[in-house]
Amino acid sequence: MNTPEAAPEAARPVPKRLAFLLGGLVALSPIATDSFLAAMPAVGRAFEADAAAVQATLGLYFLGFAVGQLVHGPLSDRFGRRPVVLAGLGILTMASFAAAFAPDLATLAACRFVQSFGLAAGWLLSRAIVRDLFAMDRAAAMLSLLALIGGLGPLLGSIVGGALVMRFDWWAALLFVGVAAAIAWLVGFAKLPETNTRLDPTATDFGRFFRNAGVILRERRFRAAFAVFALSFGGLYAFLAGSAYVLIEGMGLTPTEYGVCFALTQSGNLVGAALGARLATRIGIAKVLAIGTAIAAVGGVALLVLAWDGAAHPATVVAPMAVYFLGFSMTHPQALATALTPFPYIAGTASTLIGFLQQCLGSLVGVLVSAAFDGTARPMAVAVAVTTILTALAYWTAFRPMVAARA
Repeated sequence: MNTPEAAPEAARPVPKRLAFLLGGLVALSPIATDSFLAAMPAVGRAFEADAAAVQATLGLYFLGFAVGQLVHGPLSDRFGRRPVVLAGLGILTMASFAAAFAPDLATLAACRFVQSFGLAAGWLLSRAIVRDLFAMDRAAAMLSLLALIGGLGPLLGSIVGGALVMRFDWWAALLFVGVAAAIAWLVGFAKLPETNTRLDPTATDFGRFFRNAGVILRERRFRAAFAVFALSFGGLYAFLAGSAYVLIEGMGLTPTEYGVCFALTQSGNLVGAALGARLATRIGIAKVLAIGTAIAAVGGVALLVLAWDGAAHPATVVAPMAVYFLGFSMTHPQALATALTPFPYIAGTASTLIGFLQQCLGSLVGVLVSAAFDGTARPMAVAVAVTTILTALAYWTAFRPMVAARA
C-alpha cells in the first residue's frame, strides 16, 4: 500500500474555474435536498399523508444517495471521473422532472431515490478529483474551499425553494432542481477535465471492491478520521429531517420564512468553511478539528437546552444551528482529507466507502428523528446534541492520539 505521505502524481495548481465547477457540483447536493424541505408539509397536504410518511421519503432519498456512491466510486476508478459525473447529472435531471409530476407519494419517493442516486456522482467524485490533484494539507484547504463555494447551495436552495413553494406548490421546487442539474450538465460537458490518470480495469470487480474496502478499513488513520467525519454529519441529518416540521408546523412559519431561517443557519456554514480553508495550512488539521468539534458541540448542547426549556421562537433553533454549522464546516473537510490521504490509487473507492457509511448514518438519524417527532424541537435537538458530543469524543479519543503518536 502507498504511504500516507505519497503525493498525487497530478499535484499542481488547479484553475480557478475548476474549483468553481467542483464547488458547483458540491452545491447541487444541498440545492436538491434543501429546496425540497420547505415543500414537505405541502406534500403531506397534497397526498393526504402524515408527517412521518413524508419524512420517510427523506430517509429513502438518503438511501439512494448511499447506493449511488457504491456504484459511482468504483465506476470512476475504472472509467474515469468525467463520464460518471456527467451520467449522474443526466439521471438527476430526468428524475427531478419526473418527481415534479408524481401522481402519488409512492411515486414521488421512488423518483427521489433515483434523483439522489444520480446526485451522488457529482458530490462524491468532486472529492475524488481533489484527491487526484492534491496531497493532504492542500487537499484539506481545497475541500474547505469547495465547502465554501458549495455553502451557497443551502442558501440558494432554501430561499428559492421556499419562495417557489409559497408562490406555486411543492412541485415547483423539484422543477428548480431539474433546471439546475441540466445547467450543471452543460457546464460539466464543456469544462470538466478527466483527472483520473490511473484507470483501474478491476475496480468494478465485486471481490476487488471488498478487498479494497478491507485495505481501507484496516488503516488506522482512516478509521479515526472517518469517525469524526461521519459523526459530524449527524446534526445535519437531524436538522434536515426535523426542521421543516418544527419551524413550519410547530412554530407557524410560511415556506418562504422557513427558507430564510434555513439560510440564516448557513451563515455559520460559510464562515466555518472560510476559516477552515485559511487555517488548515496555517495551524494544521488537528488543531482545526479541535476547534471545529468544540464549536459544533456548543451549538448542539445549546439547541438541546433551549428546546427542553420549551422555547418556541425560531431564533432558538436558528442561532444554535448556525453555531453548529460553523463548527461542522470547519470539521468535515479536514477529517475527509485525512481519511482519503492514504489511498491515492483507489480514491474513488475510498470516497465511496466514506459516503456510503455516512449516508447510512444519515438515514438512521433521519428515521429516528422522524419517528420521534412530537410537534416540538426536542427530538431533533437530542439528535444534534448527541452526535456533536460523540464527534468531539471521537476526536479526543481516536484522532488526536493518532496524531500525537505520529509526532
